[in-house]
Amino acid sequence: MKEPFLLLEFQSEVEVSNYSKSLFFAVTQPVDTGKTILMGSRGDLFLLGEFLVQYRDTSIRKPLVVQETDSILFINGKITSISLSGKNSEIAWMKDLLKQDLSALQTVSITSDTIGACLGDLKKLAAVRPDAGIVFSGEFNRLKEVLNIFHPPLILSPSLHQSDYGLLAALPQLKILIAEAVDSVMNEPLPAMPSLKQLVFTDLNQHAVITGDLLVNNRQIEKIGLANGGKLDLSFLRSLKNLRELVITQTDSLLNQEEINRHAELEVLVLAGKQMKIDPSVIRLPHLRWLAIPATVTQDEFNLLIKNHPGLEVVEIMNNDTISKLTALSGLPELTGLTLLDTVTDLQTVKTLKGLKYLSLPKTLLEDSLTRVELYQALPGTTIAANEGFCMGSGWLLLLLPLVLILRFGWRKRANQG
Repeated sequence: MKEPFLLLEFQSEVEVSNYSKSLFFAVTQPVDTGKTILMGSRGDLFLLGEFLVQYRDTSIRKPLVVQETDSILFINGKITSISLSGKNSEIAWMKDLLKQDLSALQTVSITSDTIGACLGDLKKLAAVRPDAGIVFSGEFNRLKEVLNIFHPPLILSPSLHQSDYGLLAALPQLKILIAEAVDSVMNEPLPAMPSLKQLVFTDLNQHAVITGDLLVNNRQIEKIGLANGGKLDLSFLRSLKNLRELVITQTDSLLNQEEINRHAELEVLVLAGKQMKIDPSVIRLPHLRWLAIPATVTQDEFNLLIKNHPGLEVVEIMNNDTISKLTALSGLPELTGLTLLDTVTDLQTVKTLKGLKYLSLPKTLLEDSLTRVELYQALPGTTIAANEGFCMGSGWLLLLLPLVLILRFGWRKRANQG
């Protein structure tokens, strides 16, 4: 059964990113005061300010009301995420927190200092919510004490060495792993993690060598995310038997691209990057529903991609100024979502896509009041949102928060190199 793509509304002043389907390549701005709308599906991870949360309950279709303090994220009035810095002043606060309703708690963000300063209270928290996910801003091997008391379904860490695989082997309940793979040569298979469904490497070494058997012990993985600055050999995907989503950003080129077609059940394919070189003629996926197209794709290649995937429901075009005509989109009967990031070359065709439920356009374009009025008149049944691509001048890169540091480290490094 296909997982529906939904319009999700967040009542919040913060920018929102569907991390699972973009790896922070774009963020969505509020379209009205306190309202941000974007597309996603059950299981997606969303970045709300400094907090990472997962959309789990599709029965909740009402607006997700987001409130945050320096240390707590509330969604619809319930504590969903906690961030601890390890300051002594938090110890008393933590004791009070343990008295509150933590039934909706998803993640706990901690630092190396937190482990030393709050280990006792972390044990008490683990006694209440041992299944809380862990967002960690230290070396992965420092998590050993935490993993002795928590059994997290999600771990996010800024570093993962092959020498840390022993810790992973003791996590049969782990469903989501997000980490920076530090080693330049990854020649050891990941240990078996039978519950693992989503694997994201936020910043592979630019010259990383990944052997084909990396995932041989985890054939059940359904979602892969990769951010890499060089050539990426996709041979390691061959081990997977049920891949449904593949997200690759900021990669110069893809080797053995034909491996993508081995996964005929792929529904989501995101290829985002200003330098990414791909051969669109190779990509033929009969069940593809969500496609993001990089900046290097030409007009003819775009037309071919759309023609070969008539079942597309969501199309995203990333920073592409060579695609001057979007008329091919008119041949997609199920198209309900369209995102144009950074560059818009054919607004006239966009106005004719009456079946759109969601349209995301650059914030700078929507700041023109006349353009906004014309769009609302042409597409009265469409939700229109503003987006903003990765930008060195953005406040997102202040790097003041551990989670932001983890998720964005690779972007800052590549931007500085470019």
